[in-house]
Amino acid sequence: MALALPPENMDVSDHGNTTTAFSTIDAFDGQKALKVIDALENCRSGDNSNWNALINSDDLLRAKLRVQGLDTPEDRASVNWDDATLLFVSCMEENNSGQKYSLGDGRIRDRFGRFPWGDGSSLNYLLEFIRPPLTNMAIVDRIDCEEIVDLLQKLTGQCGEEKVGHTNYQNGKNGLDIRGFLDSGEVYTLRKGLAGRGWGVSSEEPLDGGVRDVVKHLSTILKAAERNGVGIVLRYHY
Repeated sequence: MALALPPENMDVSDHGNTTTAFSTIDAFDGQKALKVIDALENCRSGDNSNWNALINSDDLLRAKLRVQGLDTPEDRASVNWDDATLLFVSCMEENNSGQKYSLGDGRIRDRFGRFPWGDGSSLNYLLEFIRPPLTNMAIVDRIDCEEIVDLLQKLTGQCGEEKVGHTNYQNGKNGLDIRGFLDSGEVYTLRKGLAGRGWGVSSEEPLDGGVRDVVKHLSTILKAAERNGVGIVLRYHY
């Protein structure tokens, strides 16, 4: 399939659709999230031992949950939070002052958050129209399109029904909808891949420059996460 190089600029300011979900990327501990999900999945089958062991082996996590008002966080049965809220609070990254990291300025986050196509997801648009490059150039240490797509799919679907078999992580309190996450190493790999020449754009892209626009804003967010040494989580809100 022929690929088209996108133009340098794209204006999406007149295409807002307020009925679609707004996407937000936050700083997140992706390695810890894997452990939390594993423990929560065991709790679903009636085995709380992994959750108990996780909390008792992680002083910082136990303290974080107690600050949130959970007197016995190691006892999953006594915690009345849903899985999505428990995952989000457990793995959110904070700086030394206890504040959330800011990944990109407000303008970048707004433009990334709702995209003028389909379901409003910038990342779904990128996944739909990213392609391998026209030529297979021999570039040392190049991150190819397949690896980029794999990471994007983890970010958009690791907590989804197709992956875990249920929608608990999309149905949290106050509309908390967690889609997926990456650890800090994966953030670096994705940022490096998007900055490289291992991908191209479909000639069928409906919005001229759309892929380039998404990559630009996503890369800004990834760079901010990389500077702070954190992973990321993708969540939707309506």
